[in-house]
Amino acid sequence: MDLNHSPAQNGIFEMRIIALLFALITGFLSQWQFQRLDWKVKLIEYMHNNYNTPPLKDLKNAHEFNRVALEGKWLLNPVFLEYKIYKGSIGCHLILPFKTNNDIILVNLRWQKSCKKIQIPIPEKAQGILKKLPTKPEGTLPNSPPNEYYYLNEIDMRNKFNLSSHFYIDTINEIPELPNNHLIYALTWLLLSLFFICIFMFLILHQRHLSKDLSHDIHLKDHK
Repeated sequence: MDLNHSPAQNGIFEMRIIALLFALITGFLSQWQFQRLDWKVKLIEYMHNNYNTPPLKDLKNAHEFNRVALEGKWLLNPVFLEYKIYKGSIGCHLILPFKTNNDIILVNLRWQKSCKKIQIPIPEKAQGILKKLPTKPEGTLPNSPPNEYYYLNEIDMRNKFNLSSHFYIDTINEIPELPNNHLIYALTWLLLSLFFICIFMFLILHQRHLSKDLSHDIHLKDHK
């Protein structure tokens, strides 16, 4: 009789393989979440460090999330709007180009429910937070220059205004509050991995115990 090929042994062996596979998968997911946690902590620290520096007066050595207070002049022609959802409402951002001595940069001046040009007070300086111009996502509607409706993306805006910066100035939003639940996710996957390791070890012990019982039964049969 071959114990290695008994139905009970084969069943336990298959369960061991499954338990080991799940232990490896959940262990990998736990490690990935710990890596994401480290990345998120560094990103939040980077954002707050840049935000807490004194406002810059030019764009030299500027980084994303730096505050700026630039002097120059507003280029009021053209004014263009971008469809956006802001705090759950549909409307438009009023975005104006601003020219300094060496640069032209876009400024997100305000958000309004009506996508029509209206007279608003214009500040003397361009003050706000630097953010990167977004790339153009797939499926974005084409710009409509005759209606002065545009979609804020780096390629189109750099070509239209000859922008020298990869940033725009956001005057209405603070730095985003990024959720950081990666530690909870990592510990959850880690506990699952340990659970499957315990199952794997239990099956090994159970298989050894079963092997001893089968060996004992065969030994008794041989002596009858």
